[in-house]
Amino acid sequence: MAEKLSGAIDYIENNLDKEISCGEAARIACCSPFYFQRLFSYVSGISLSEYIRRREMIRAAFELQRTGAKVIDVALKYGYAGLPDIEVYPICQDVPAGGHSEVRIAIKKKQKEDTSCCI
Repeated sequence: MAEKLSGAIDYIENNLDKEISCGEAARIACCSPFYFQRLFSYVSGISLSEYIRRREMIRAAFELQRTGAKVIDVALKYGYAGLPDIEVYPICQDVPAGGHSEVRIAIKKKQKEDTSCCI
């Protein structure tokens, strides 16, 4: 079962910038979508939807850091809403000379019209 669950996680990781189908992940793991969500939560300690959200945010952050792309472009690529839903909060705390201040970006996920996915 561990190999099948690993295959489902690979599917999720390879499709973070696309629409992820809970049904497809469950099919790869050879179980029902309901059982897959329960199994995933049991093994990982977090829900499938929370895992996907965290991984999207991490991948988006790395992409922003590596490419210098615009925040809006990366947000839209990972399925987040447009400019009205993006807020940037610069935090300047003990920034050394020539250093960079930390910037927090809060992005709200777009509401999906299709509720067929089980996440």
